[in-house]
Amino acid sequence: MNALERLAWYEPIKFQVKVIAVCAVIFLLASLVALSSWLKQLISRTLTKQRKKPEVLAQGTAVVVSLLNIGFLIGMALTVLKTDFWEFLYGVPGAMRALLLLPPVSTGLTTGLVVLSVVSWFRRWGAVSDRLLYSVVSLAGIVFAFYLNYWNLLGLKVL
Repeated sequence: MNALERLAWYEPIKFQVKVIAVCAVIFLLASLVALSSWLKQLISRTLTKQRKKPEVLAQGTAVVVSLLNIGFLIGMALTVLKTDFWEFLYGVPGAMRALLLLPPVSTGLTTGLVVLSVVSWFRRWGAVSDRLLYSVVSLAGIVFAFYLNYWNLLGLKVL
C-alpha cells in the first residue's frame, strides 16, 4: 500500500538547499572580511592598535571554521560530480573519506567559537562588528552541524 507521508518543516530539499546556501555565503563573507581586515592591518601597521590575543583567537577560529566548511562543501560537490556512479557501489571513494574528516573538526571548533563569542560580548573584546561576525559564524556553524548530522555526514559511521 502506498501512503504519502508529511515531511517535517526542515526535511524538504528546497529548504535544505536554501539553508546550505545561506551558510555558505556567511562562511565565504566571514573569510573575506577577515582577510581584508588582516591585509588592512599589514598595510597600515602603525595606524592600527594592537589587538588582544583573545580577539585574534576568536577571529582566527571564525576563519578556520568558515574555511573548513567551505572546503568541505566544495570538495564534496567536486567529488560527487567527478566520481563515476559505479564507484559508489564498491564503497566510499578515498577522496570522500578524507573530506568526511573535516566536519567533526569544524564542529569542535564551532563549539569553541560559540564560547569565544559569548565571552567576547561579556568582556567587550574588539569592535561590535567583530563580535557580530563571531556570533553569525557561530550560528551558521551550529546550523551547518545540524544539517550534517541530519544527513549523517558528521559522524564517522561511513568510514
